[in-house]
Amino acid sequence: MDECIQGLQDHHLPRVEQEEETNRKLGQFVRHGIHSVTNEVHKQHLRAYVEQNADSIKAEYVTIPAQPYYKRTVATLPENIAKNRYHYSDAYDHSRVILKVCIDELDESDYICANYVDGYEAPRRFVAAQSPLSTTINDYWRMVWDSNATQIVCLTKVVEDGFIKCAPYWPKNGGSEMFGKVYVSTISDEMFTDFGLRRYAVERNDETREIEHYYFIAWPDRNAPNSPKSILELIEKLRQSPKNKATNPIVVQCSAGVGRTGCFILIYNMLEMMAKVGYVDLPKYCAKMRCERAYALDGINQYMFVYKSLLETLNKAERMNN
Repeated sequence: MDECIQGLQDHHLPRVEQEEETNRKLGQFVRHGIHSVTNEVHKQHLRAYVEQNADSIKAEYVTIPAQPYYKRTVATLPENIAKNRYHYSDAYDHSRVILKVCIDELDESDYICANYVDGYEAPRRFVAAQSPLSTTINDYWRMVWDSNATQIVCLTKVVEDGFIKCAPYWPKNGGSEMFGKVYVSTISDEMFTDFGLRRYAVERNDETREIEHYYFIAWPDRNAPNSPKSILELIEKLRQSPKNKATNPIVVQCSAGVGRTGCFILIYNMLEMMAKVGYVDLPKYCAKMRCERAYALDGINQYMFVYKSLLETLNKAERMNN
C-alpha cells in the first residue's frame, strides 16, 4: 500500500510532520471533493496518451489520495473484527452493506466487509466485497439476497501462492447446498478463456431468483493480467446479460475486495463513460471509488491496466470496422 500514498507524502519532512501533512491533504481532499483530482482524456487521444506518457500516468496515479477518509467504527467492533479478512480493508460506515436482521434472527449481525460503490451515473451500481471466510459464507449469501444482486464477479482463486484467498461459497460438484437460510442450486457451468460462468437458482422464503456467477482465474493478486482481452470479454458478457440492470448491483469480490475489485469497477465505469461522453477521467473516478471502498485499486500496474483495457476496447472496435 505504500506505493499508493506517495502522492500524499513529503518524504523530506520528519515522520510526525509527514503524518500531519498527509492528514491536512486528506482533509482538503474531502472538503473540496473529487473534482480537484481530474484528468480528462478524449478517446481520440487515448492511444497517444497511453503509449507515450508512462511517466505522466505514474505521476497522475500518485496524486490520487489513498488513505481511508471516513470512519470504520462498525467494522472494528469486537464482535466484527474476526469477520474482516484483512485489517486494512474494513468497510466504511457510511457506504457499508447493512444486512437485514429479522425479528427471529436477532442473534445475527448486520455487518459484512462490503461497501456499495457507485457506477458511472449509477448510484450503488456495485457491491465491493472481500472474499468470504469459512465463517462468513452464510452472511455472503445474505448480502447477495438482501442487496438484490443478480450477478457476482469473483476475481480470485480459492488458493493463490499457497494461501487460502477465498472460502468456496458455491455448491460442491455442481450440486445444491444450503447456506444458512439461502438454498443455492447449480443450473449450469460454462467455461470461456480465463473465466467461467455458473448460473444458480437461489431460494429463500419460498422466493427463487436466478443469479449469474462469473469467476475469473487469471488475475494475480496485487497485480494485473498480462492482457485485458479476457477481462473485457467477461465484462461484455456481463453487460449483455438480461440480468444486468441498474436496479440490481453487481457483487464484485477478490481476496480483500479492494485491489482487483477496484480495478474491475474502474474499468467497467470508464467503459461506460467513454461510450456515453467520449472521454475518460481515471483519477477523478478512482478517487471517488476510494471514498466508498477503502484502498480500492492497488498500485500503478492495476491503474495502467485500466488504461490498457480502454485502449484495447478502441482497438477492437477499429478492427471490427475495417
